Formats: sequence, structure tokens, C-alpha cells
Amino acid sequence: MDFLKNNVFYVILIAGVLLVSIPSFMAASRKTETYQKNLKDASNRVKTAETMVKKLKPVSDEALKEAQRYQQDWQQNKQRIFGLVGEANRHLDMDFLVAPEKEGDTPDGNLYKQAYSAGYDALNQRLIKAGLMDSRNSALPSKANFKDRTPSGSDIRISQKQYWIVKELVDLFTAPESGVKSVTSVKLDFVPNAPGALNKPDSRNTFWVYPMSLEFQIDFRDFRVFFEKLLDDKSVLFMPGNYLIERAFDSSKPVYVPFVQVSLYCEVWDYVSTPFEQENLAAYKAKAGGGAGAAAAAAGGGRRRPAGGK
Repeated sequence: MDFLKNNVFYVILIAGVLLVSIPSFMAASRKTETYQKNLKDASNRVKTAETMVKKLKPVSDEALKEAQRYQQDWQQNKQRIFGLVGEANRHLDMDFLVAPEKEGDTPDGNLYKQAYSAGYDALNQRLIKAGLMDSRNSALPSKANFKDRTPSGSDIRISQKQYWIVKELVDLFTAPESGVKSVTSVKLDFVPNAPGALNKPDSRNTFWVYPMSLEFQIDFRDFRVFFEKLLDDKSVLFMPGNYLIERAFDSSKPVYVPFVQVSLYCEVWDYVSTPFEQENLAAYKAKAGGGAGAAAAAAGGGRRRPAGGK
């Protein structure tokens, strides 16, 4: 007791330290236990998430192989299909956006100019409304720019052909069963490794051939449907060529989804039947012997490439 009396200060100090330390130690222990528990729960959640992600399949190698097999089938049947092309009688010089006053003539230039501009803008809006294209950047070729002049008969026929091609593609892209998720670009007068290539007649001078490149994303399960709809189009004779399929994914999601990016080389074969088309074919053949420059000047179904094609 004498010790306690003689050391009251130290006794009070030790007691105070104990009073403060013991609750703090207990609280710290509880926090440690809570931390360990939360850490364990988090670890379990991560393991569960990893297990779920492993079950989510990306675009599988089997899916890409299936696309490659379809491409091989197409290559094997290509010659047979081309053999049937000569029997076709489809061409793009049949109807106009504005009816001409007389059958066989071209429409009034100013009326056509207005209808063409409105119609082409409507094609862009269809892709935007379908969620296939950004409103800030058109995936379609630039429309013909007549500026302040009245388009000539040749201008009308050339731009009209381009319009029908693009319209059919927009119809195909926006069809729900086609499975298209976005359209990157549509380029007319495009030949791989041949910048500036122009449209021209086929080797038998029966069709005028318009080369193009299509780039789009599609659900790979619908690719066969898209391809067959392209071949079966009743208004425009599309002839698909080589294509490249690569994986594509939705960047807003952490895992792959079943989309593929397709780069498709394609041609439109336009049956040469009207006097206008036959005159241009004759002009092309007459100038073709004058060199590449003369041939390029004659190409386009109207002695020039389609207005606005890119």
C-alpha cells in the first residue's frame, strides 16, 4: 500500500493507459476480423466472377471456321453462279426518282436534282434510325454534287444508277433478319490494291461492272442469311467476291459478344440494254485502244465515274 501511496502519479498513469488501450485493442481486433471477413468475401466474389466469365464464350474458333467453310463453298460454286449471270436481264436504267415526260427520256433536271438529294439524305437517315451508323459520319458514298447547275441527262442516269445500288444495300443492312449491327463504310469504284479503279464492262461486253467494298459488323450466326439475301436481290445483281472476317466486340462490355467485322469485296453487274448504255459501251470500246487515260474517261456508264463515288 505504501508503494501505491508513494507512486500515485504512476499508478494513475498506468491505469489511464490501460483504460484507453484495452478498448482500442478490442476495437482494432474487431476491425481486423471485419477486414479479414470482407477480404474473404471479396475473394470469393472474384472467384465466382472469374468462373462466370470463363463460361461466357467469345466468338469461338468454331464459328470462324464455319465462316471460312462457307467462304470455301462460295468459291467452289462461284463459277456456276457466274455462268448463270449471262441469262440475267436485270439492269439499273429502268426507273427514275422522278418520272420523265416521255417514256425513254430522262426527267426534268431540276426536279430530279431535288428528288435525288432528298432520297439520298433519306438513305442516310434510315441507317441512323436503325442504329447502324453515327449521324456525324456517313458510311455511304458522298452523293452527287450538282452545285448550282442543272444535271444533264448523262448526270441523271449515272447518279441514278449509284442511288439504286446504295438503296438496295441500305435495304439489306436494315433488314432485321440480316443481323447487321453497324455499317462502317460503303465504297463504290473500289478494287483491292488498285486505288482509283473505275467501273467498266465485263469481258463479254454484256454487263457494266461496278466494283465496291463493304465493311460492317454482323452477328456471325446471321452471316449466311446476309450473304444469301445479297445474292437473291431482285433489283440489283450483286456478285460477292472475296471477304475477310475478323473478331469484333462491343467495347462497352467486358467480354466478347458474337459479332464479327466483315470486309467484303463485291461487284454490281448492270445489264447493258438501253440505247444510252449501248452508246456508252460503244464509246468505251472505241476509246479503250487509246490507253488507260482514254479508257478511264469512257468508263462509268456515262463517260465518267459515278458522281460522288468514293
